[in-house]
Amino acid sequence: MTRLHISLAAAAAVALGSVASADVTFSLPSFQSGGTPGIFVAGATQAYGVITLGTLTGTLTGITVNLTLIDSGGTTFANSLAVLVDNDNGSDGQPPLVRAGGQWNVGSPQQYSWAGGNSNVDGTSFTSTIMLDTPLNNAITPISVGVGNFAQPVQGSFGVWQGTVTLIGVDNIPAPGAVALLGMAGLVGRRRRA
Repeated sequence: MTRLHISLAAAAAVALGSVASADVTFSLPSFQSGGTPGIFVAGATQAYGVITLGTLTGTLTGITVNLTLIDSGGTTFANSLAVLVDNDNGSDGQPPLVRAGGQWNVGSPQQYSWAGGNSNVDGTSFTSTIMLDTPLNNAITPISVGVGNFAQPVQGSFGVWQGTVTLIGVDNIPAPGAVALLGMAGLVGRRRRA
């Protein structure tokens, strides 16, 4: 049983270690947005549900997108999808701290454009990374992330994207339930030995 406990502990350490040292990536399986700003919630949002990222730690140093524009209308291009980072879920009425992507100037202190994706042809794919001029330390400025279509606002503009967004430099703390399961596995193993 001792070898089993060591094996379980080693597997848990590897699993938790790999989670703790990774950037956070979330998927946009079929994100649809009109030509208006996205909304903020804890983690990130989609038109059809919340993407739960858990608790983020670390310092956000950059953002990478790997996106395909599936369908669009009006002034929406593949690079119109914006990732917004703020410290208050957008509730204070002030511009977000960071706007990465999109063409709409919202007055953010840090605004960036994606390299590539400057086409409104359905099926346009691109990958782009921006590095923040001023990284955001989550311990000092707790961050929230939102996504939305930031094409120039024109009636009838919309876009549908699929792909991934990666937040560089932040970690995702495992949910307490995962840690509790590891503890239960240890108790079960110990109980059998006794």
